[in-house]
Amino acid sequence: MRMSEEEVAQQMSRRYGVPYASFENKILQSEGGPEFKGLIPKDFARKRLVLPMFVDKDVLAIAVADPGDKSLLGDMKQITGYEIQPFVAARTQILEGLEMLYDGVRPERGFPPPAQRPVEENDPGEVREAAHKILRSSLSRRFEGVRFTRLKEPGRFRIDFLAGGEVVERAESSTPSFDEVVSYFRRLARLRDPAERAQRGAFTIKLRARGAKEGSGRRVTIEVFDDPSAAENQLVLRYIRE
Repeated sequence: MRMSEEEVAQQMSRRYGVPYASFENKILQSEGGPEFKGLIPKDFARKRLVLPMFVDKDVLAIAVADPGDKSLLGDMKQITGYEIQPFVAARTQILEGLEMLYDGVRPERGFPPPAQRPVEENDPGEVREAAHKILRSSLSRRFEGVRFTRLKEPGRFRIDFLAGGEVVERAESSTPSFDEVVSYFRRLARLRDPAERAQRGAFTIKLRARGAKEGSGRRVTIEVFDDPSAAENQLVLRYIRE
């Protein structure tokens, strides 16, 4: 049976250790607005099938159809001046995302206009930034992982920073909510059914100090799994530094 574009992209995600982005998992969207139009020429983006999604400090996240195309990643760094974090997406969805970015055409299956989102839902960019802040903080301090636990108060959760198999630091948060943060990490790790317990997945990021030379960074694989020993609603991230 012939694989769909989405299945091919998910297979490449596993092969290259690159996160999968799609309209369905709500990761595939371009948050830069008009400034992204000047960042990457329209003809280049369509020819090379590359969609700029968001900027996090000095890193530009892009969706590509072929994450193994090293020349594209090098060209993107040269054109934009940013370090590049690739995501892999289906070719058709990248083209639809480019239509939204450059032409203002919104596909029917894409994201609803902002006004149609529930007012209590945090902006996806805010959720992503909060999740990345937790990652940056815990990785820079050499923790071995993080555990999220839902608390009784709606939306509120506890963050346990782990080292040596023990909790070495603890914090609480409520914005974004437990469900929003946990769902973000589950999507990156391709854990699809939140009702199914004891699932495991992973995604890979690259750590590089600001101003460091190309190739000098270290890859970190982040395992994401439900804690099977916990009666509480928990999600665990475990860091594997290469």
